[in-house]
Amino acid sequence: MAAKSLIQRPLDLLYVCFFICHIPATVLLGIQALYTAPWLPDLITSLPNIYVETYQDPLVGGAMGLLGSSSNYIWFYPFQLLEIFFQLPIFILGIWGLLKDSKKVYIPLLAYGASTATAVLPCVVVLFSTPVTTAETLAEKVVSVTAEQKLILLASYIPFVLIPFAMTIDMALRVHKFVKLGLQAQHAAKSR
Repeated sequence: MAAKSLIQRPLDLLYVCFFICHIPATVLLGIQALYTAPWLPDLITSLPNIYVETYQDPLVGGAMGLLGSSSNYIWFYPFQLLEIFFQLPIFILGIWGLLKDSKKVYIPLLAYGASTATAVLPCVVVLFSTPVTTAETLAEKVVSVTAEQKLILLASYIPFVLIPFAMTIDMALRVHKFVKLGLQAQHAAKSR
């Protein structure tokens, strides 16, 4: 059976676009949260500061110490490690496998989807609970965001819960289909 084109597989097309869009954020921001290489150009090393100044992201800013002490965001560090050492390779594998319509990527994408949806959900909860900037939060130097920043942050984080969650369900159903076919073939072989 010939492989279907990516256009004929709308969910796979969505996943490929999602991975392609996520790679620059991981490479340009995610890695710097763990290590800023002295050989990186100033433009790249200034990106986290520009991002945090613009959106006041309490997660990135907190983890990088750009909004005060990073000790309250120590829980975020393992998620950054996952993003760099697990998710980034899966982005590349996923793009390659989905472009080729390879069934071999279903299990890694299932693992990616479940892991990522689970990791990003607490981040969304933090964003929901981050106070909106008021005179009091400014006076007390409490990390806060404007209502507009909160909406932008939520709009940028929520797809990273929803798309991986949908991918988890989709890939689980695809894998289930193959398991069912395998069991039927095994049963048929025993019946002979």
